[in-house]
Amino acid sequence: MAEPTPPEAEPNSGTGAGMIAFINWAIRKNELVENSAVSLRTGAKRVLETDESLFEADMRTLDVEDVIRRFRNKYRGNDQFKEASIDDYARRFKQSVEMYIKWLSGDTSWRPPARKSTPAKAQPKNGGAAKAAQPAVSAPAVVPPQPTPPVAESVGAAALPGVEMVKYPFLVRPGVRVHVELPADLTPKEAQRVAKFVASLAFDEMLAITAGPASEE
Repeated sequence: MAEPTPPEAEPNSGTGAGMIAFINWAIRKNELVENSAVSLRTGAKRVLETDESLFEADMRTLDVEDVIRRFRNKYRGNDQFKEASIDDYARRFKQSVEMYIKWLSGDTSWRPPARKSTPAKAQPKNGGAAKAAQPAVSAPAVVPPQPTPPVAESVGAAALPGVEMVKYPFLVRPGVRVHVELPADLTPKEAQRVAKFVASLAFDEMLAITAGPASEE
């Protein structure tokens, strides 16, 4: 959803605040895919917050690389952002500025190119041709189960196009490390949902203890 901007921030003002207002306008007018636009807005705001005066600076004459350098210096080694998140925010800020300057100049190429979807192949009715082309499949050989080595598990996430994801390492217990992949702009509400889901996966350790042989009377 579009975020409110200060009343004095107009999309055509050319300022940092105007750039945020421009992205909000693009979301309202469906000029951009909402998920992609929200990611751009998040990155732009993170970098602009490096110095509050950047919200009033003219984006057309801004030294973008210098601003990104200052942003990296502020958060590098800081627990607030991972290195991958810093890189993502810097890239989104640069892309937002380039898009905004094109829009201000009336360049219609400011919109990102639309992704072309690959049409699905038509399936033969009743599976006639498909069944005829399928070779005979022999029964699979029975393979005795092998012990599973203790390897680190990964918790993945299926992301929509344009959503930036960050992989976080997490030590569940000694010798067991997992990686949790979450959106870079994860909201508190989403974090609570993830926490509740993970809590629902836990089981009582007592249930894992198998009973011994029954004693004879």
